[in-house]
Amino acid sequence: VDGEEIKPLTRRVWLMNKPKGVITSMSDPYGRKTVADLMAADLRGAKPVGRLDQDTEGLLLLTTDGDLAMRLTHAKYGVEKEYEAVVVGSPGQESIERLLKGVFVEERRVRAEAVKVKSRSDRRRESVLMMILHEGRKRQVRLMCEAIGHPVKSLKRIRIGHLTLKGMQQGECRLLPQKDVERLRALVDLS
Repeated sequence: VDGEEIKPLTRRVWLMNKPKGVITSMSDPYGRKTVADLMAADLRGAKPVGRLDQDTEGLLLLTTDGDLAMRLTHAKYGVEKEYEAVVVGSPGQESIERLLKGVFVEERRVRAEAVKVKSRSDRRRESVLMMILHEGRKRQVRLMCEAIGHPVKSLKRIRIGHLTLKGMQQGECRLLPQKDVERLRALVDLS
């Protein structure tokens, strides 16, 4: 183009431990801190894979591979996303069953694949829920917990597929090795 050779983008995927207070965007007209502010300079073509709202922390993928990004976020491919939610109160078995069978959120039925109560604190009047979802609609975990009467106090995504935050500091971002990129692509039927 205009005498310049066009080189295809290399398929790259970054894993980020997004802190609370950072928006999942590459730029912001209002000057808020973005995930791009936490990354190294060479971001050509990088886009977030899905979203974590400003108040949610944890595992976020960014990639130059549009096909991979689309499939990782589409419920059809069943990629597990695991969350740790600190909720108000102590959800009982009936509430857990509702999350597993499905609750209506914004006129759509959504459900968790698995829910486990990790801990309860009567003193703090809160519980820690571990939830696995195959989709990740906007504010889904927060809205699901609110629907069962146990609003979220804090939320962290801790896993996508086989990827975890193990060994990563908050705000840290690292390029995934090619073997992990290929494993992600295989997970969503891309070769």
